[in-house]
Amino acid sequence: MTLKMHLVVRALAGLAATLALSSALAAPPSGIPPTMQWIDGPVRESGMVAFVDPAMLGWRPFTRWPGVEARLLSEDPATGRIAVQARFPAGWQGGPLAAVPQSLEIVMLEGGLEFGADRLGRYDFAFVPPGLAPPALASAGGARAFLFFDPPAPDAAAVQRQRERGSYVSRFDPARWQPASVAKSAGATADLKVMHLKKDPFTTARTWYVRLEGGMKVPWEVHSMVEEGVLMEGRYRLAECLPGRTVISEYGAEGYFWRPGGIAHSGPESGPPAGGATAIWLQRSPIALDVVFYGGCAGGAPLAPVRP
Repeated sequence: MTLKMHLVVRALAGLAATLALSSALAAPPSGIPPTMQWIDGPVRESGMVAFVDPAMLGWRPFTRWPGVEARLLSEDPATGRIAVQARFPAGWQGGPLAAVPQSLEIVMLEGGLEFGADRLGRYDFAFVPPGLAPPALASAGGARAFLFFDPPAPDAAAVQRQRERGSYVSRFDPARWQPASVAKSAGATADLKVMHLKKDPFTTARTWYVRLEGGMKVPWEVHSMVEEGVLMEGRYRLAECLPGRTVISEYGAEGYFWRPGGIAHSGPESGPPAGGATAIWLQRSPIALDVVFYGGCAGGAPLAPVRP
Protein backbone atom coordinates (compact mmCIF):
# COMPACT_ATOMS: atom_id res chain seq x y z
CA MET A 1 0.00 0.00 0.00
CA THR A 2 1.36 3.41 -0.92
CA LEU A 3 1.76 6.12 1.71
CA LYS A 4 -1.04 8.14 0.06
CA MET A 5 -3.46 5.20 0.13
CA HIS A 6 -2.50 4.46 3.73
CA LEU A 7 -3.33 8.04 4.79
CA VAL A 8 -6.69 7.88 3.00
CA VAL A 9 -7.59 4.61 4.76
CA ARG A 10 -6.62 6.10 8.13
CA ALA A 11 -8.70 9.21 7.44
CA LEU A 12 -11.74 7.13 6.50
CA ALA A 13 -11.33 4.99 9.61
CA GLY A 14 -11.14 8.09 11.76
CA LEU A 15 -14.28 9.50 10.13
CA ALA A 16 -16.15 6.25 10.74
CA ALA A 17 -15.13 6.26 14.39
CA THR A 18 -16.28 9.88 14.77
CA LEU A 19 -19.63 9.12 13.17
CA ALA A 20 -20.09 6.08 15.38
CA LEU A 21 -19.33 8.16 18.47
CA SER A 22 -21.74 10.89 17.34
CA SER A 23 -24.47 8.30 16.79
CA ALA A 24 -23.88 6.85 20.24
CA LEU A 25 -24.11 10.28 21.86
CA ALA A 26 -27.30 11.14 19.95
CA ALA A 27 -29.01 7.84 20.66
CA PRO A 28 -31.85 8.00 23.18
CA PRO A 29 -31.46 6.20 26.53
CA SER A 30 -32.89 2.71 26.69
CA GLY A 31 -36.62 2.58 27.24
CA ILE A 32 -37.49 5.63 25.12
CA PRO A 33 -40.10 4.64 22.50
CA PRO A 34 -38.97 5.29 18.89
CA THR A 35 -42.03 7.54 18.39
CA MET A 36 -40.50 10.02 20.84
CA GLN A 37 -37.61 12.25 19.92
CA TRP A 38 -34.84 12.38 22.50
CA ILE A 39 -33.20 15.80 22.73
CA ASP A 40 -30.27 17.15 24.70
CA GLY A 41 -30.81 20.89 24.33
CA PRO A 42 -33.48 23.58 24.72
CA VAL A 43 -36.80 23.45 22.88
CA ARG A 44 -38.15 26.80 21.71
CA GLU A 45 -41.34 26.27 19.76
CA SER A 46 -45.10 26.59 20.22
CA GLY A 47 -44.36 29.57 22.44
CA MET A 48 -42.49 27.52 25.03
CA VAL A 49 -38.97 27.41 26.42
CA ALA A 50 -37.97 24.01 27.81
CA PHE A 51 -35.02 21.80 28.72
CA VAL A 52 -32.87 24.82 29.59
CA ASP A 53 -29.71 24.05 31.55
CA PRO A 54 -28.56 27.36 33.13
CA ALA A 55 -25.02 26.01 33.40
CA MET A 56 -24.81 26.24 29.58
CA LEU A 57 -25.68 29.95 29.65
CA GLY A 58 -23.23 32.77 30.17
CA TRP A 59 -23.25 35.19 33.07
CA ARG A 60 -24.03 38.80 32.11
CA PRO A 61 -24.39 41.99 34.16
CA PHE A 62 -27.96 42.32 35.43
CA THR A 63 -28.66 45.92 34.56
CA ARG A 64 -31.70 46.16 36.85
CA TRP A 65 -29.51 45.56 39.90
CA PRO A 66 -25.93 46.88 39.51
CA GLY A 67 -23.24 44.50 40.70
CA VAL A 68 -25.38 41.38 40.15
CA GLU A 69 -24.74 38.91 37.32
CA ALA A 70 -27.50 36.86 35.71
CA ARG A 71 -28.24 34.06 33.29
CA LEU A 72 -31.31 34.84 31.18
CA LEU A 73 -33.78 31.93 31.15
CA SER A 74 -36.79 33.45 29.40
CA GLU A 75 -38.38 36.84 28.83
CA ASP A 76 -41.21 38.74 27.20
CA PRO A 77 -40.03 42.27 26.38
CA ALA A 78 -43.61 43.38 25.69
CA THR A 79 -44.71 42.83 29.30
CA GLY A 80 -41.39 43.00 31.14
CA ARG A 81 -41.70 39.37 32.23
CA ILE A 82 -38.26 37.95 32.83
CA ALA A 83 -36.79 34.90 34.57
CA VAL A 84 -33.11 34.82 35.48
CA GLN A 85 -30.69 32.94 37.64
CA ALA A 86 -28.82 35.62 39.58
CA ARG A 87 -25.41 35.63 41.28
CA PHE A 88 -24.76 38.10 44.12
CA PRO A 89 -21.10 38.74 44.98
CA ALA A 90 -19.90 38.73 48.58
CA GLY A 91 -20.33 42.14 50.12
CA TRP A 92 -23.04 43.20 47.67
CA GLN A 93 -25.21 46.09 48.83
CA GLY A 94 -28.35 46.64 46.80
CA GLY A 95 -29.23 49.91 48.46
CA PRO A 96 -32.61 51.46 47.68
CA LEU A 97 -33.99 49.70 44.59
CA ALA A 98 -36.54 51.42 42.40
CA ALA A 99 -40.09 50.13 42.05
CA VAL A 100 -40.96 48.53 38.71
CA PRO A 101 -44.38 47.71 37.20
CA GLN A 102 -43.77 43.97 37.58
CA SER A 103 -43.99 41.83 40.71
CA LEU A 104 -40.83 40.13 41.95
CA GLU A 105 -40.30 36.64 43.32
CA ILE A 106 -36.97 35.53 44.78
CA VAL A 107 -36.26 31.82 45.21
CA MET A 108 -32.96 31.10 46.90
CA LEU A 109 -30.49 28.47 45.76
CA GLU A 110 -27.52 28.96 48.04
CA GLY A 111 -25.88 31.54 50.30
CA GLY A 112 -27.70 34.27 52.15
CA LEU A 113 -29.59 37.37 51.03
CA GLU A 114 -30.83 40.11 53.34
CA PHE A 115 -34.41 41.06 52.43
CA GLY A 116 -35.12 44.03 54.65
CA ALA A 117 -35.26 42.66 58.20
CA ASP A 118 -35.37 39.03 56.96
CA ARG A 119 -32.48 36.85 55.91
CA LEU A 120 -33.24 34.45 53.07
CA GLY A 121 -31.47 31.09 53.03
CA ARG A 122 -31.53 27.97 50.86
CA TYR A 123 -34.90 27.47 49.09
CA ASP A 124 -36.54 30.38 50.93
CA PHE A 125 -38.99 32.58 49.00
CA ALA A 126 -39.79 36.30 48.95
CA PHE A 127 -42.51 38.22 47.10
CA VAL A 128 -42.75 41.93 46.19
CA PRO A 129 -46.08 43.11 44.69
CA PRO A 130 -46.07 44.95 41.35
CA GLY A 131 -45.35 48.65 41.58
CA LEU A 132 -43.68 48.45 45.01
CA ALA A 133 -39.98 48.88 45.69
CA PRO A 134 -38.36 45.85 47.35
CA PRO A 135 -36.88 46.29 50.81
CA ALA A 136 -33.16 46.87 51.07
CA LEU A 137 -31.21 43.89 49.72
CA ALA A 138 -27.66 42.82 50.60
CA SER A 139 -25.47 39.71 50.68
CA ALA A 140 -22.50 39.50 53.02
CA GLY A 141 -21.14 36.17 51.81
CA GLY A 142 -22.62 35.96 48.30
CA ALA A 143 -25.65 34.10 47.05
CA ARG A 144 -27.40 32.55 44.05
CA ALA A 145 -31.14 32.77 43.46
CA PHE A 146 -33.83 32.66 40.79
CA LEU A 147 -35.58 35.98 40.13
CA PHE A 148 -38.99 36.15 38.45
CA PHE A 149 -40.43 39.50 37.33
CA ASP A 150 -44.07 39.17 36.22
CA PRO A 151 -46.54 41.70 34.78
CA PRO A 152 -49.37 42.72 37.12
CA ALA A 153 -52.64 40.80 36.99
CA PRO A 154 -55.34 42.36 34.77
CA ASP A 155 -57.60 42.88 37.81
CA ALA A 156 -56.58 46.34 39.11
CA ALA A 157 -58.48 45.86 42.37
CA ALA A 158 -56.62 42.60 43.06
CA VAL A 159 -53.28 44.30 42.37
CA GLN A 160 -54.17 47.08 44.79
CA ARG A 161 -54.92 44.49 47.48
CA GLN A 162 -51.52 42.89 46.84
CA ARG A 163 -49.85 46.27 47.36
CA GLU A 164 -51.78 46.86 50.57
CA ARG A 165 -50.63 43.51 51.90
CA GLY A 166 -47.03 44.32 50.93
CA SER A 167 -43.93 42.16 50.59
CA TYR A 168 -43.54 38.89 52.50
CA VAL A 169 -41.31 35.85 52.99
CA SER A 170 -42.11 32.11 53.00
CA ARG A 171 -39.60 29.72 54.56
CA PHE A 172 -38.58 26.32 53.21
CA ASP A 173 -39.31 23.90 56.01
CA PRO A 174 -39.43 20.08 55.58
CA ALA A 175 -42.19 19.99 58.21
CA ARG A 176 -44.43 21.88 55.75
CA TRP A 177 -44.66 19.11 53.12
CA GLN A 178 -48.29 18.15 52.51
CA PRO A 179 -49.75 15.18 50.58
CA ALA A 180 -51.24 15.93 47.18
CA SER A 181 -52.48 13.06 45.02
CA VAL A 182 -52.73 12.98 41.24
CA ALA A 183 -55.33 10.92 39.39
CA LYS A 184 -54.24 7.30 39.76
CA SER A 185 -56.76 6.38 37.05
CA ALA A 186 -54.55 8.34 34.65
CA GLY A 187 -51.44 6.30 35.38
CA ALA A 188 -49.86 7.75 38.52
CA THR A 189 -48.19 5.23 40.82
CA ALA A 190 -47.55 7.29 43.95
CA ASP A 191 -48.56 10.38 45.84
CA LEU A 192 -46.88 13.75 45.58
CA LYS A 193 -45.80 16.08 48.36
CA VAL A 194 -46.27 19.83 47.99
CA MET A 195 -45.15 22.92 49.89
CA HIS A 196 -46.93 26.16 49.06
CA LEU A 197 -44.84 29.31 48.97
CA LYS A 198 -47.50 31.66 47.58
CA LYS A 199 -51.27 31.19 47.29
CA ASP A 200 -52.31 34.71 46.42
CA PRO A 201 -55.86 35.30 47.73
CA PHE A 202 -56.42 38.22 45.34
CA THR A 203 -55.16 36.94 41.96
CA THR A 204 -55.05 33.15 42.75
CA ALA A 205 -51.42 33.07 41.50
CA ARG A 206 -49.45 30.13 42.86
CA THR A 207 -45.81 29.29 43.60
CA TRP A 208 -45.03 25.95 45.22
CA TYR A 209 -42.58 23.08 45.59
CA VAL A 210 -43.43 19.53 44.46
CA ARG A 211 -41.51 16.50 45.75
CA LEU A 212 -41.54 13.21 43.80
CA GLU A 213 -39.87 9.98 44.85
CA GLY A 214 -37.60 7.98 42.57
CA GLY A 215 -39.43 5.73 40.12
CA MET A 216 -42.78 7.50 40.41
CA LYS A 217 -44.85 7.51 37.22
CA VAL A 218 -46.98 10.48 36.21
CA PRO A 219 -49.81 10.76 33.64
CA TRP A 220 -50.11 12.96 30.58
CA GLU A 221 -51.68 16.26 31.60
CA VAL A 222 -52.70 19.65 30.18
CA HIS A 223 -53.17 22.98 31.95
CA SER A 224 -55.10 25.88 30.46
CA MET A 225 -52.67 28.44 31.89
CA VAL A 226 -48.94 29.09 31.82
CA GLU A 227 -46.76 26.91 34.02
CA GLU A 228 -43.12 27.65 34.84
CA GLY A 229 -40.72 25.35 36.62
CA VAL A 230 -37.21 24.82 37.96
CA LEU A 231 -35.85 21.45 39.10
CA MET A 232 -34.32 22.43 42.42
CA GLU A 233 -32.67 19.07 43.06
CA GLY A 234 -32.47 15.54 41.67
CA ARG A 235 -32.95 14.41 38.09
CA TYR A 236 -36.17 14.22 36.12
CA ARG A 237 -37.11 12.92 32.67
CA LEU A 238 -39.89 15.01 31.08
CA ALA A 239 -41.81 14.60 27.82
CA GLU A 240 -43.54 17.43 25.91
CA CYS A 241 -46.31 16.59 23.41
CA LEU A 242 -45.66 19.21 20.73
CA PRO A 243 -47.43 19.56 17.36
CA GLY A 244 -46.14 16.81 15.07
CA ARG A 245 -43.69 15.29 17.54
CA THR A 246 -43.08 14.37 21.15
CA VAL A 247 -39.75 15.41 22.63
CA ILE A 248 -38.23 14.04 25.79
CA SER A 249 -35.13 14.91 27.77
CA GLU A 250 -33.67 14.71 31.23
CA TYR A 251 -33.44 17.68 33.55
CA GLY A 252 -30.59 18.08 35.97
CA ALA A 253 -30.65 20.26 39.05
CA GLU A 254 -31.62 23.88 38.21
CA GLY A 255 -33.06 22.93 34.80
CA TYR A 256 -35.83 25.31 33.69
CA PHE A 257 -39.00 25.49 31.57
CA TRP A 258 -41.72 28.04 30.69
CA ARG A 259 -44.75 26.37 29.11
CA PRO A 260 -47.87 28.09 27.71
CA GLY A 261 -51.27 26.61 28.40
CA GLY A 262 -52.67 23.85 26.24
CA ILE A 263 -49.49 21.78 25.76
CA ALA A 264 -49.67 18.16 26.95
CA HIS A 265 -46.66 17.02 28.99
CA SER A 266 -45.37 14.35 31.39
CA GLY A 267 -46.73 10.85 30.68
CA PRO A 268 -45.40 7.42 31.69
CA GLU A 269 -41.93 8.09 30.27
CA SER A 270 -41.55 11.02 32.66
CA GLY A 271 -40.49 11.08 36.29
CA PRO A 272 -37.43 10.76 38.53
CA PRO A 273 -35.24 7.70 37.85
CA ALA A 274 -36.06 4.49 39.69
CA GLY A 275 -33.79 4.06 42.67
CA GLY A 276 -32.64 7.65 42.30
CA ALA A 277 -32.80 10.57 44.66
CA THR A 278 -35.95 12.51 45.35
CA ALA A 279 -36.74 15.21 42.79
CA ILE A 280 -37.98 18.62 43.95
CA TRP A 281 -39.57 21.04 41.48
CA LEU A 282 -40.32 24.70 41.97
CA GLN A 283 -43.50 25.45 40.00
CA ARG A 284 -45.32 28.70 39.27
CA SER A 285 -48.60 29.74 37.61
CA PRO A 286 -50.22 33.19 37.24
CA ILE A 287 -53.60 31.81 38.36
CA ALA A 288 -54.67 28.67 40.20
CA LEU A 289 -53.63 25.63 38.20
CA ASP A 290 -56.25 23.43 36.55
CA VAL A 291 -55.50 20.06 34.99
CA VAL A 292 -56.97 17.53 32.56
CA PHE A 293 -55.37 14.07 32.41
CA TYR A 294 -54.96 12.14 29.15
CA GLY A 295 -54.34 8.51 28.34
CA GLY A 296 -51.54 9.18 25.87
CA CYS A 297 -50.01 11.35 23.17
CA ALA A 298 -49.93 10.50 19.45
CA GLY A 299 -48.80 12.61 16.53
CA GLY A 300 -48.12 15.55 18.80
CA ALA A 301 -51.64 15.68 20.26
CA PRO A 302 -53.13 14.24 23.47
CA LEU A 303 -55.55 11.36 23.16
CA ALA A 304 -58.96 11.19 24.85
CA PRO A 305 -59.07 12.60 28.39
CA VAL A 306 -59.10 10.20 31.32
CA ARG A 307 -62.09 10.43 33.61
CA PRO A 308 -61.34 9.78 37.33
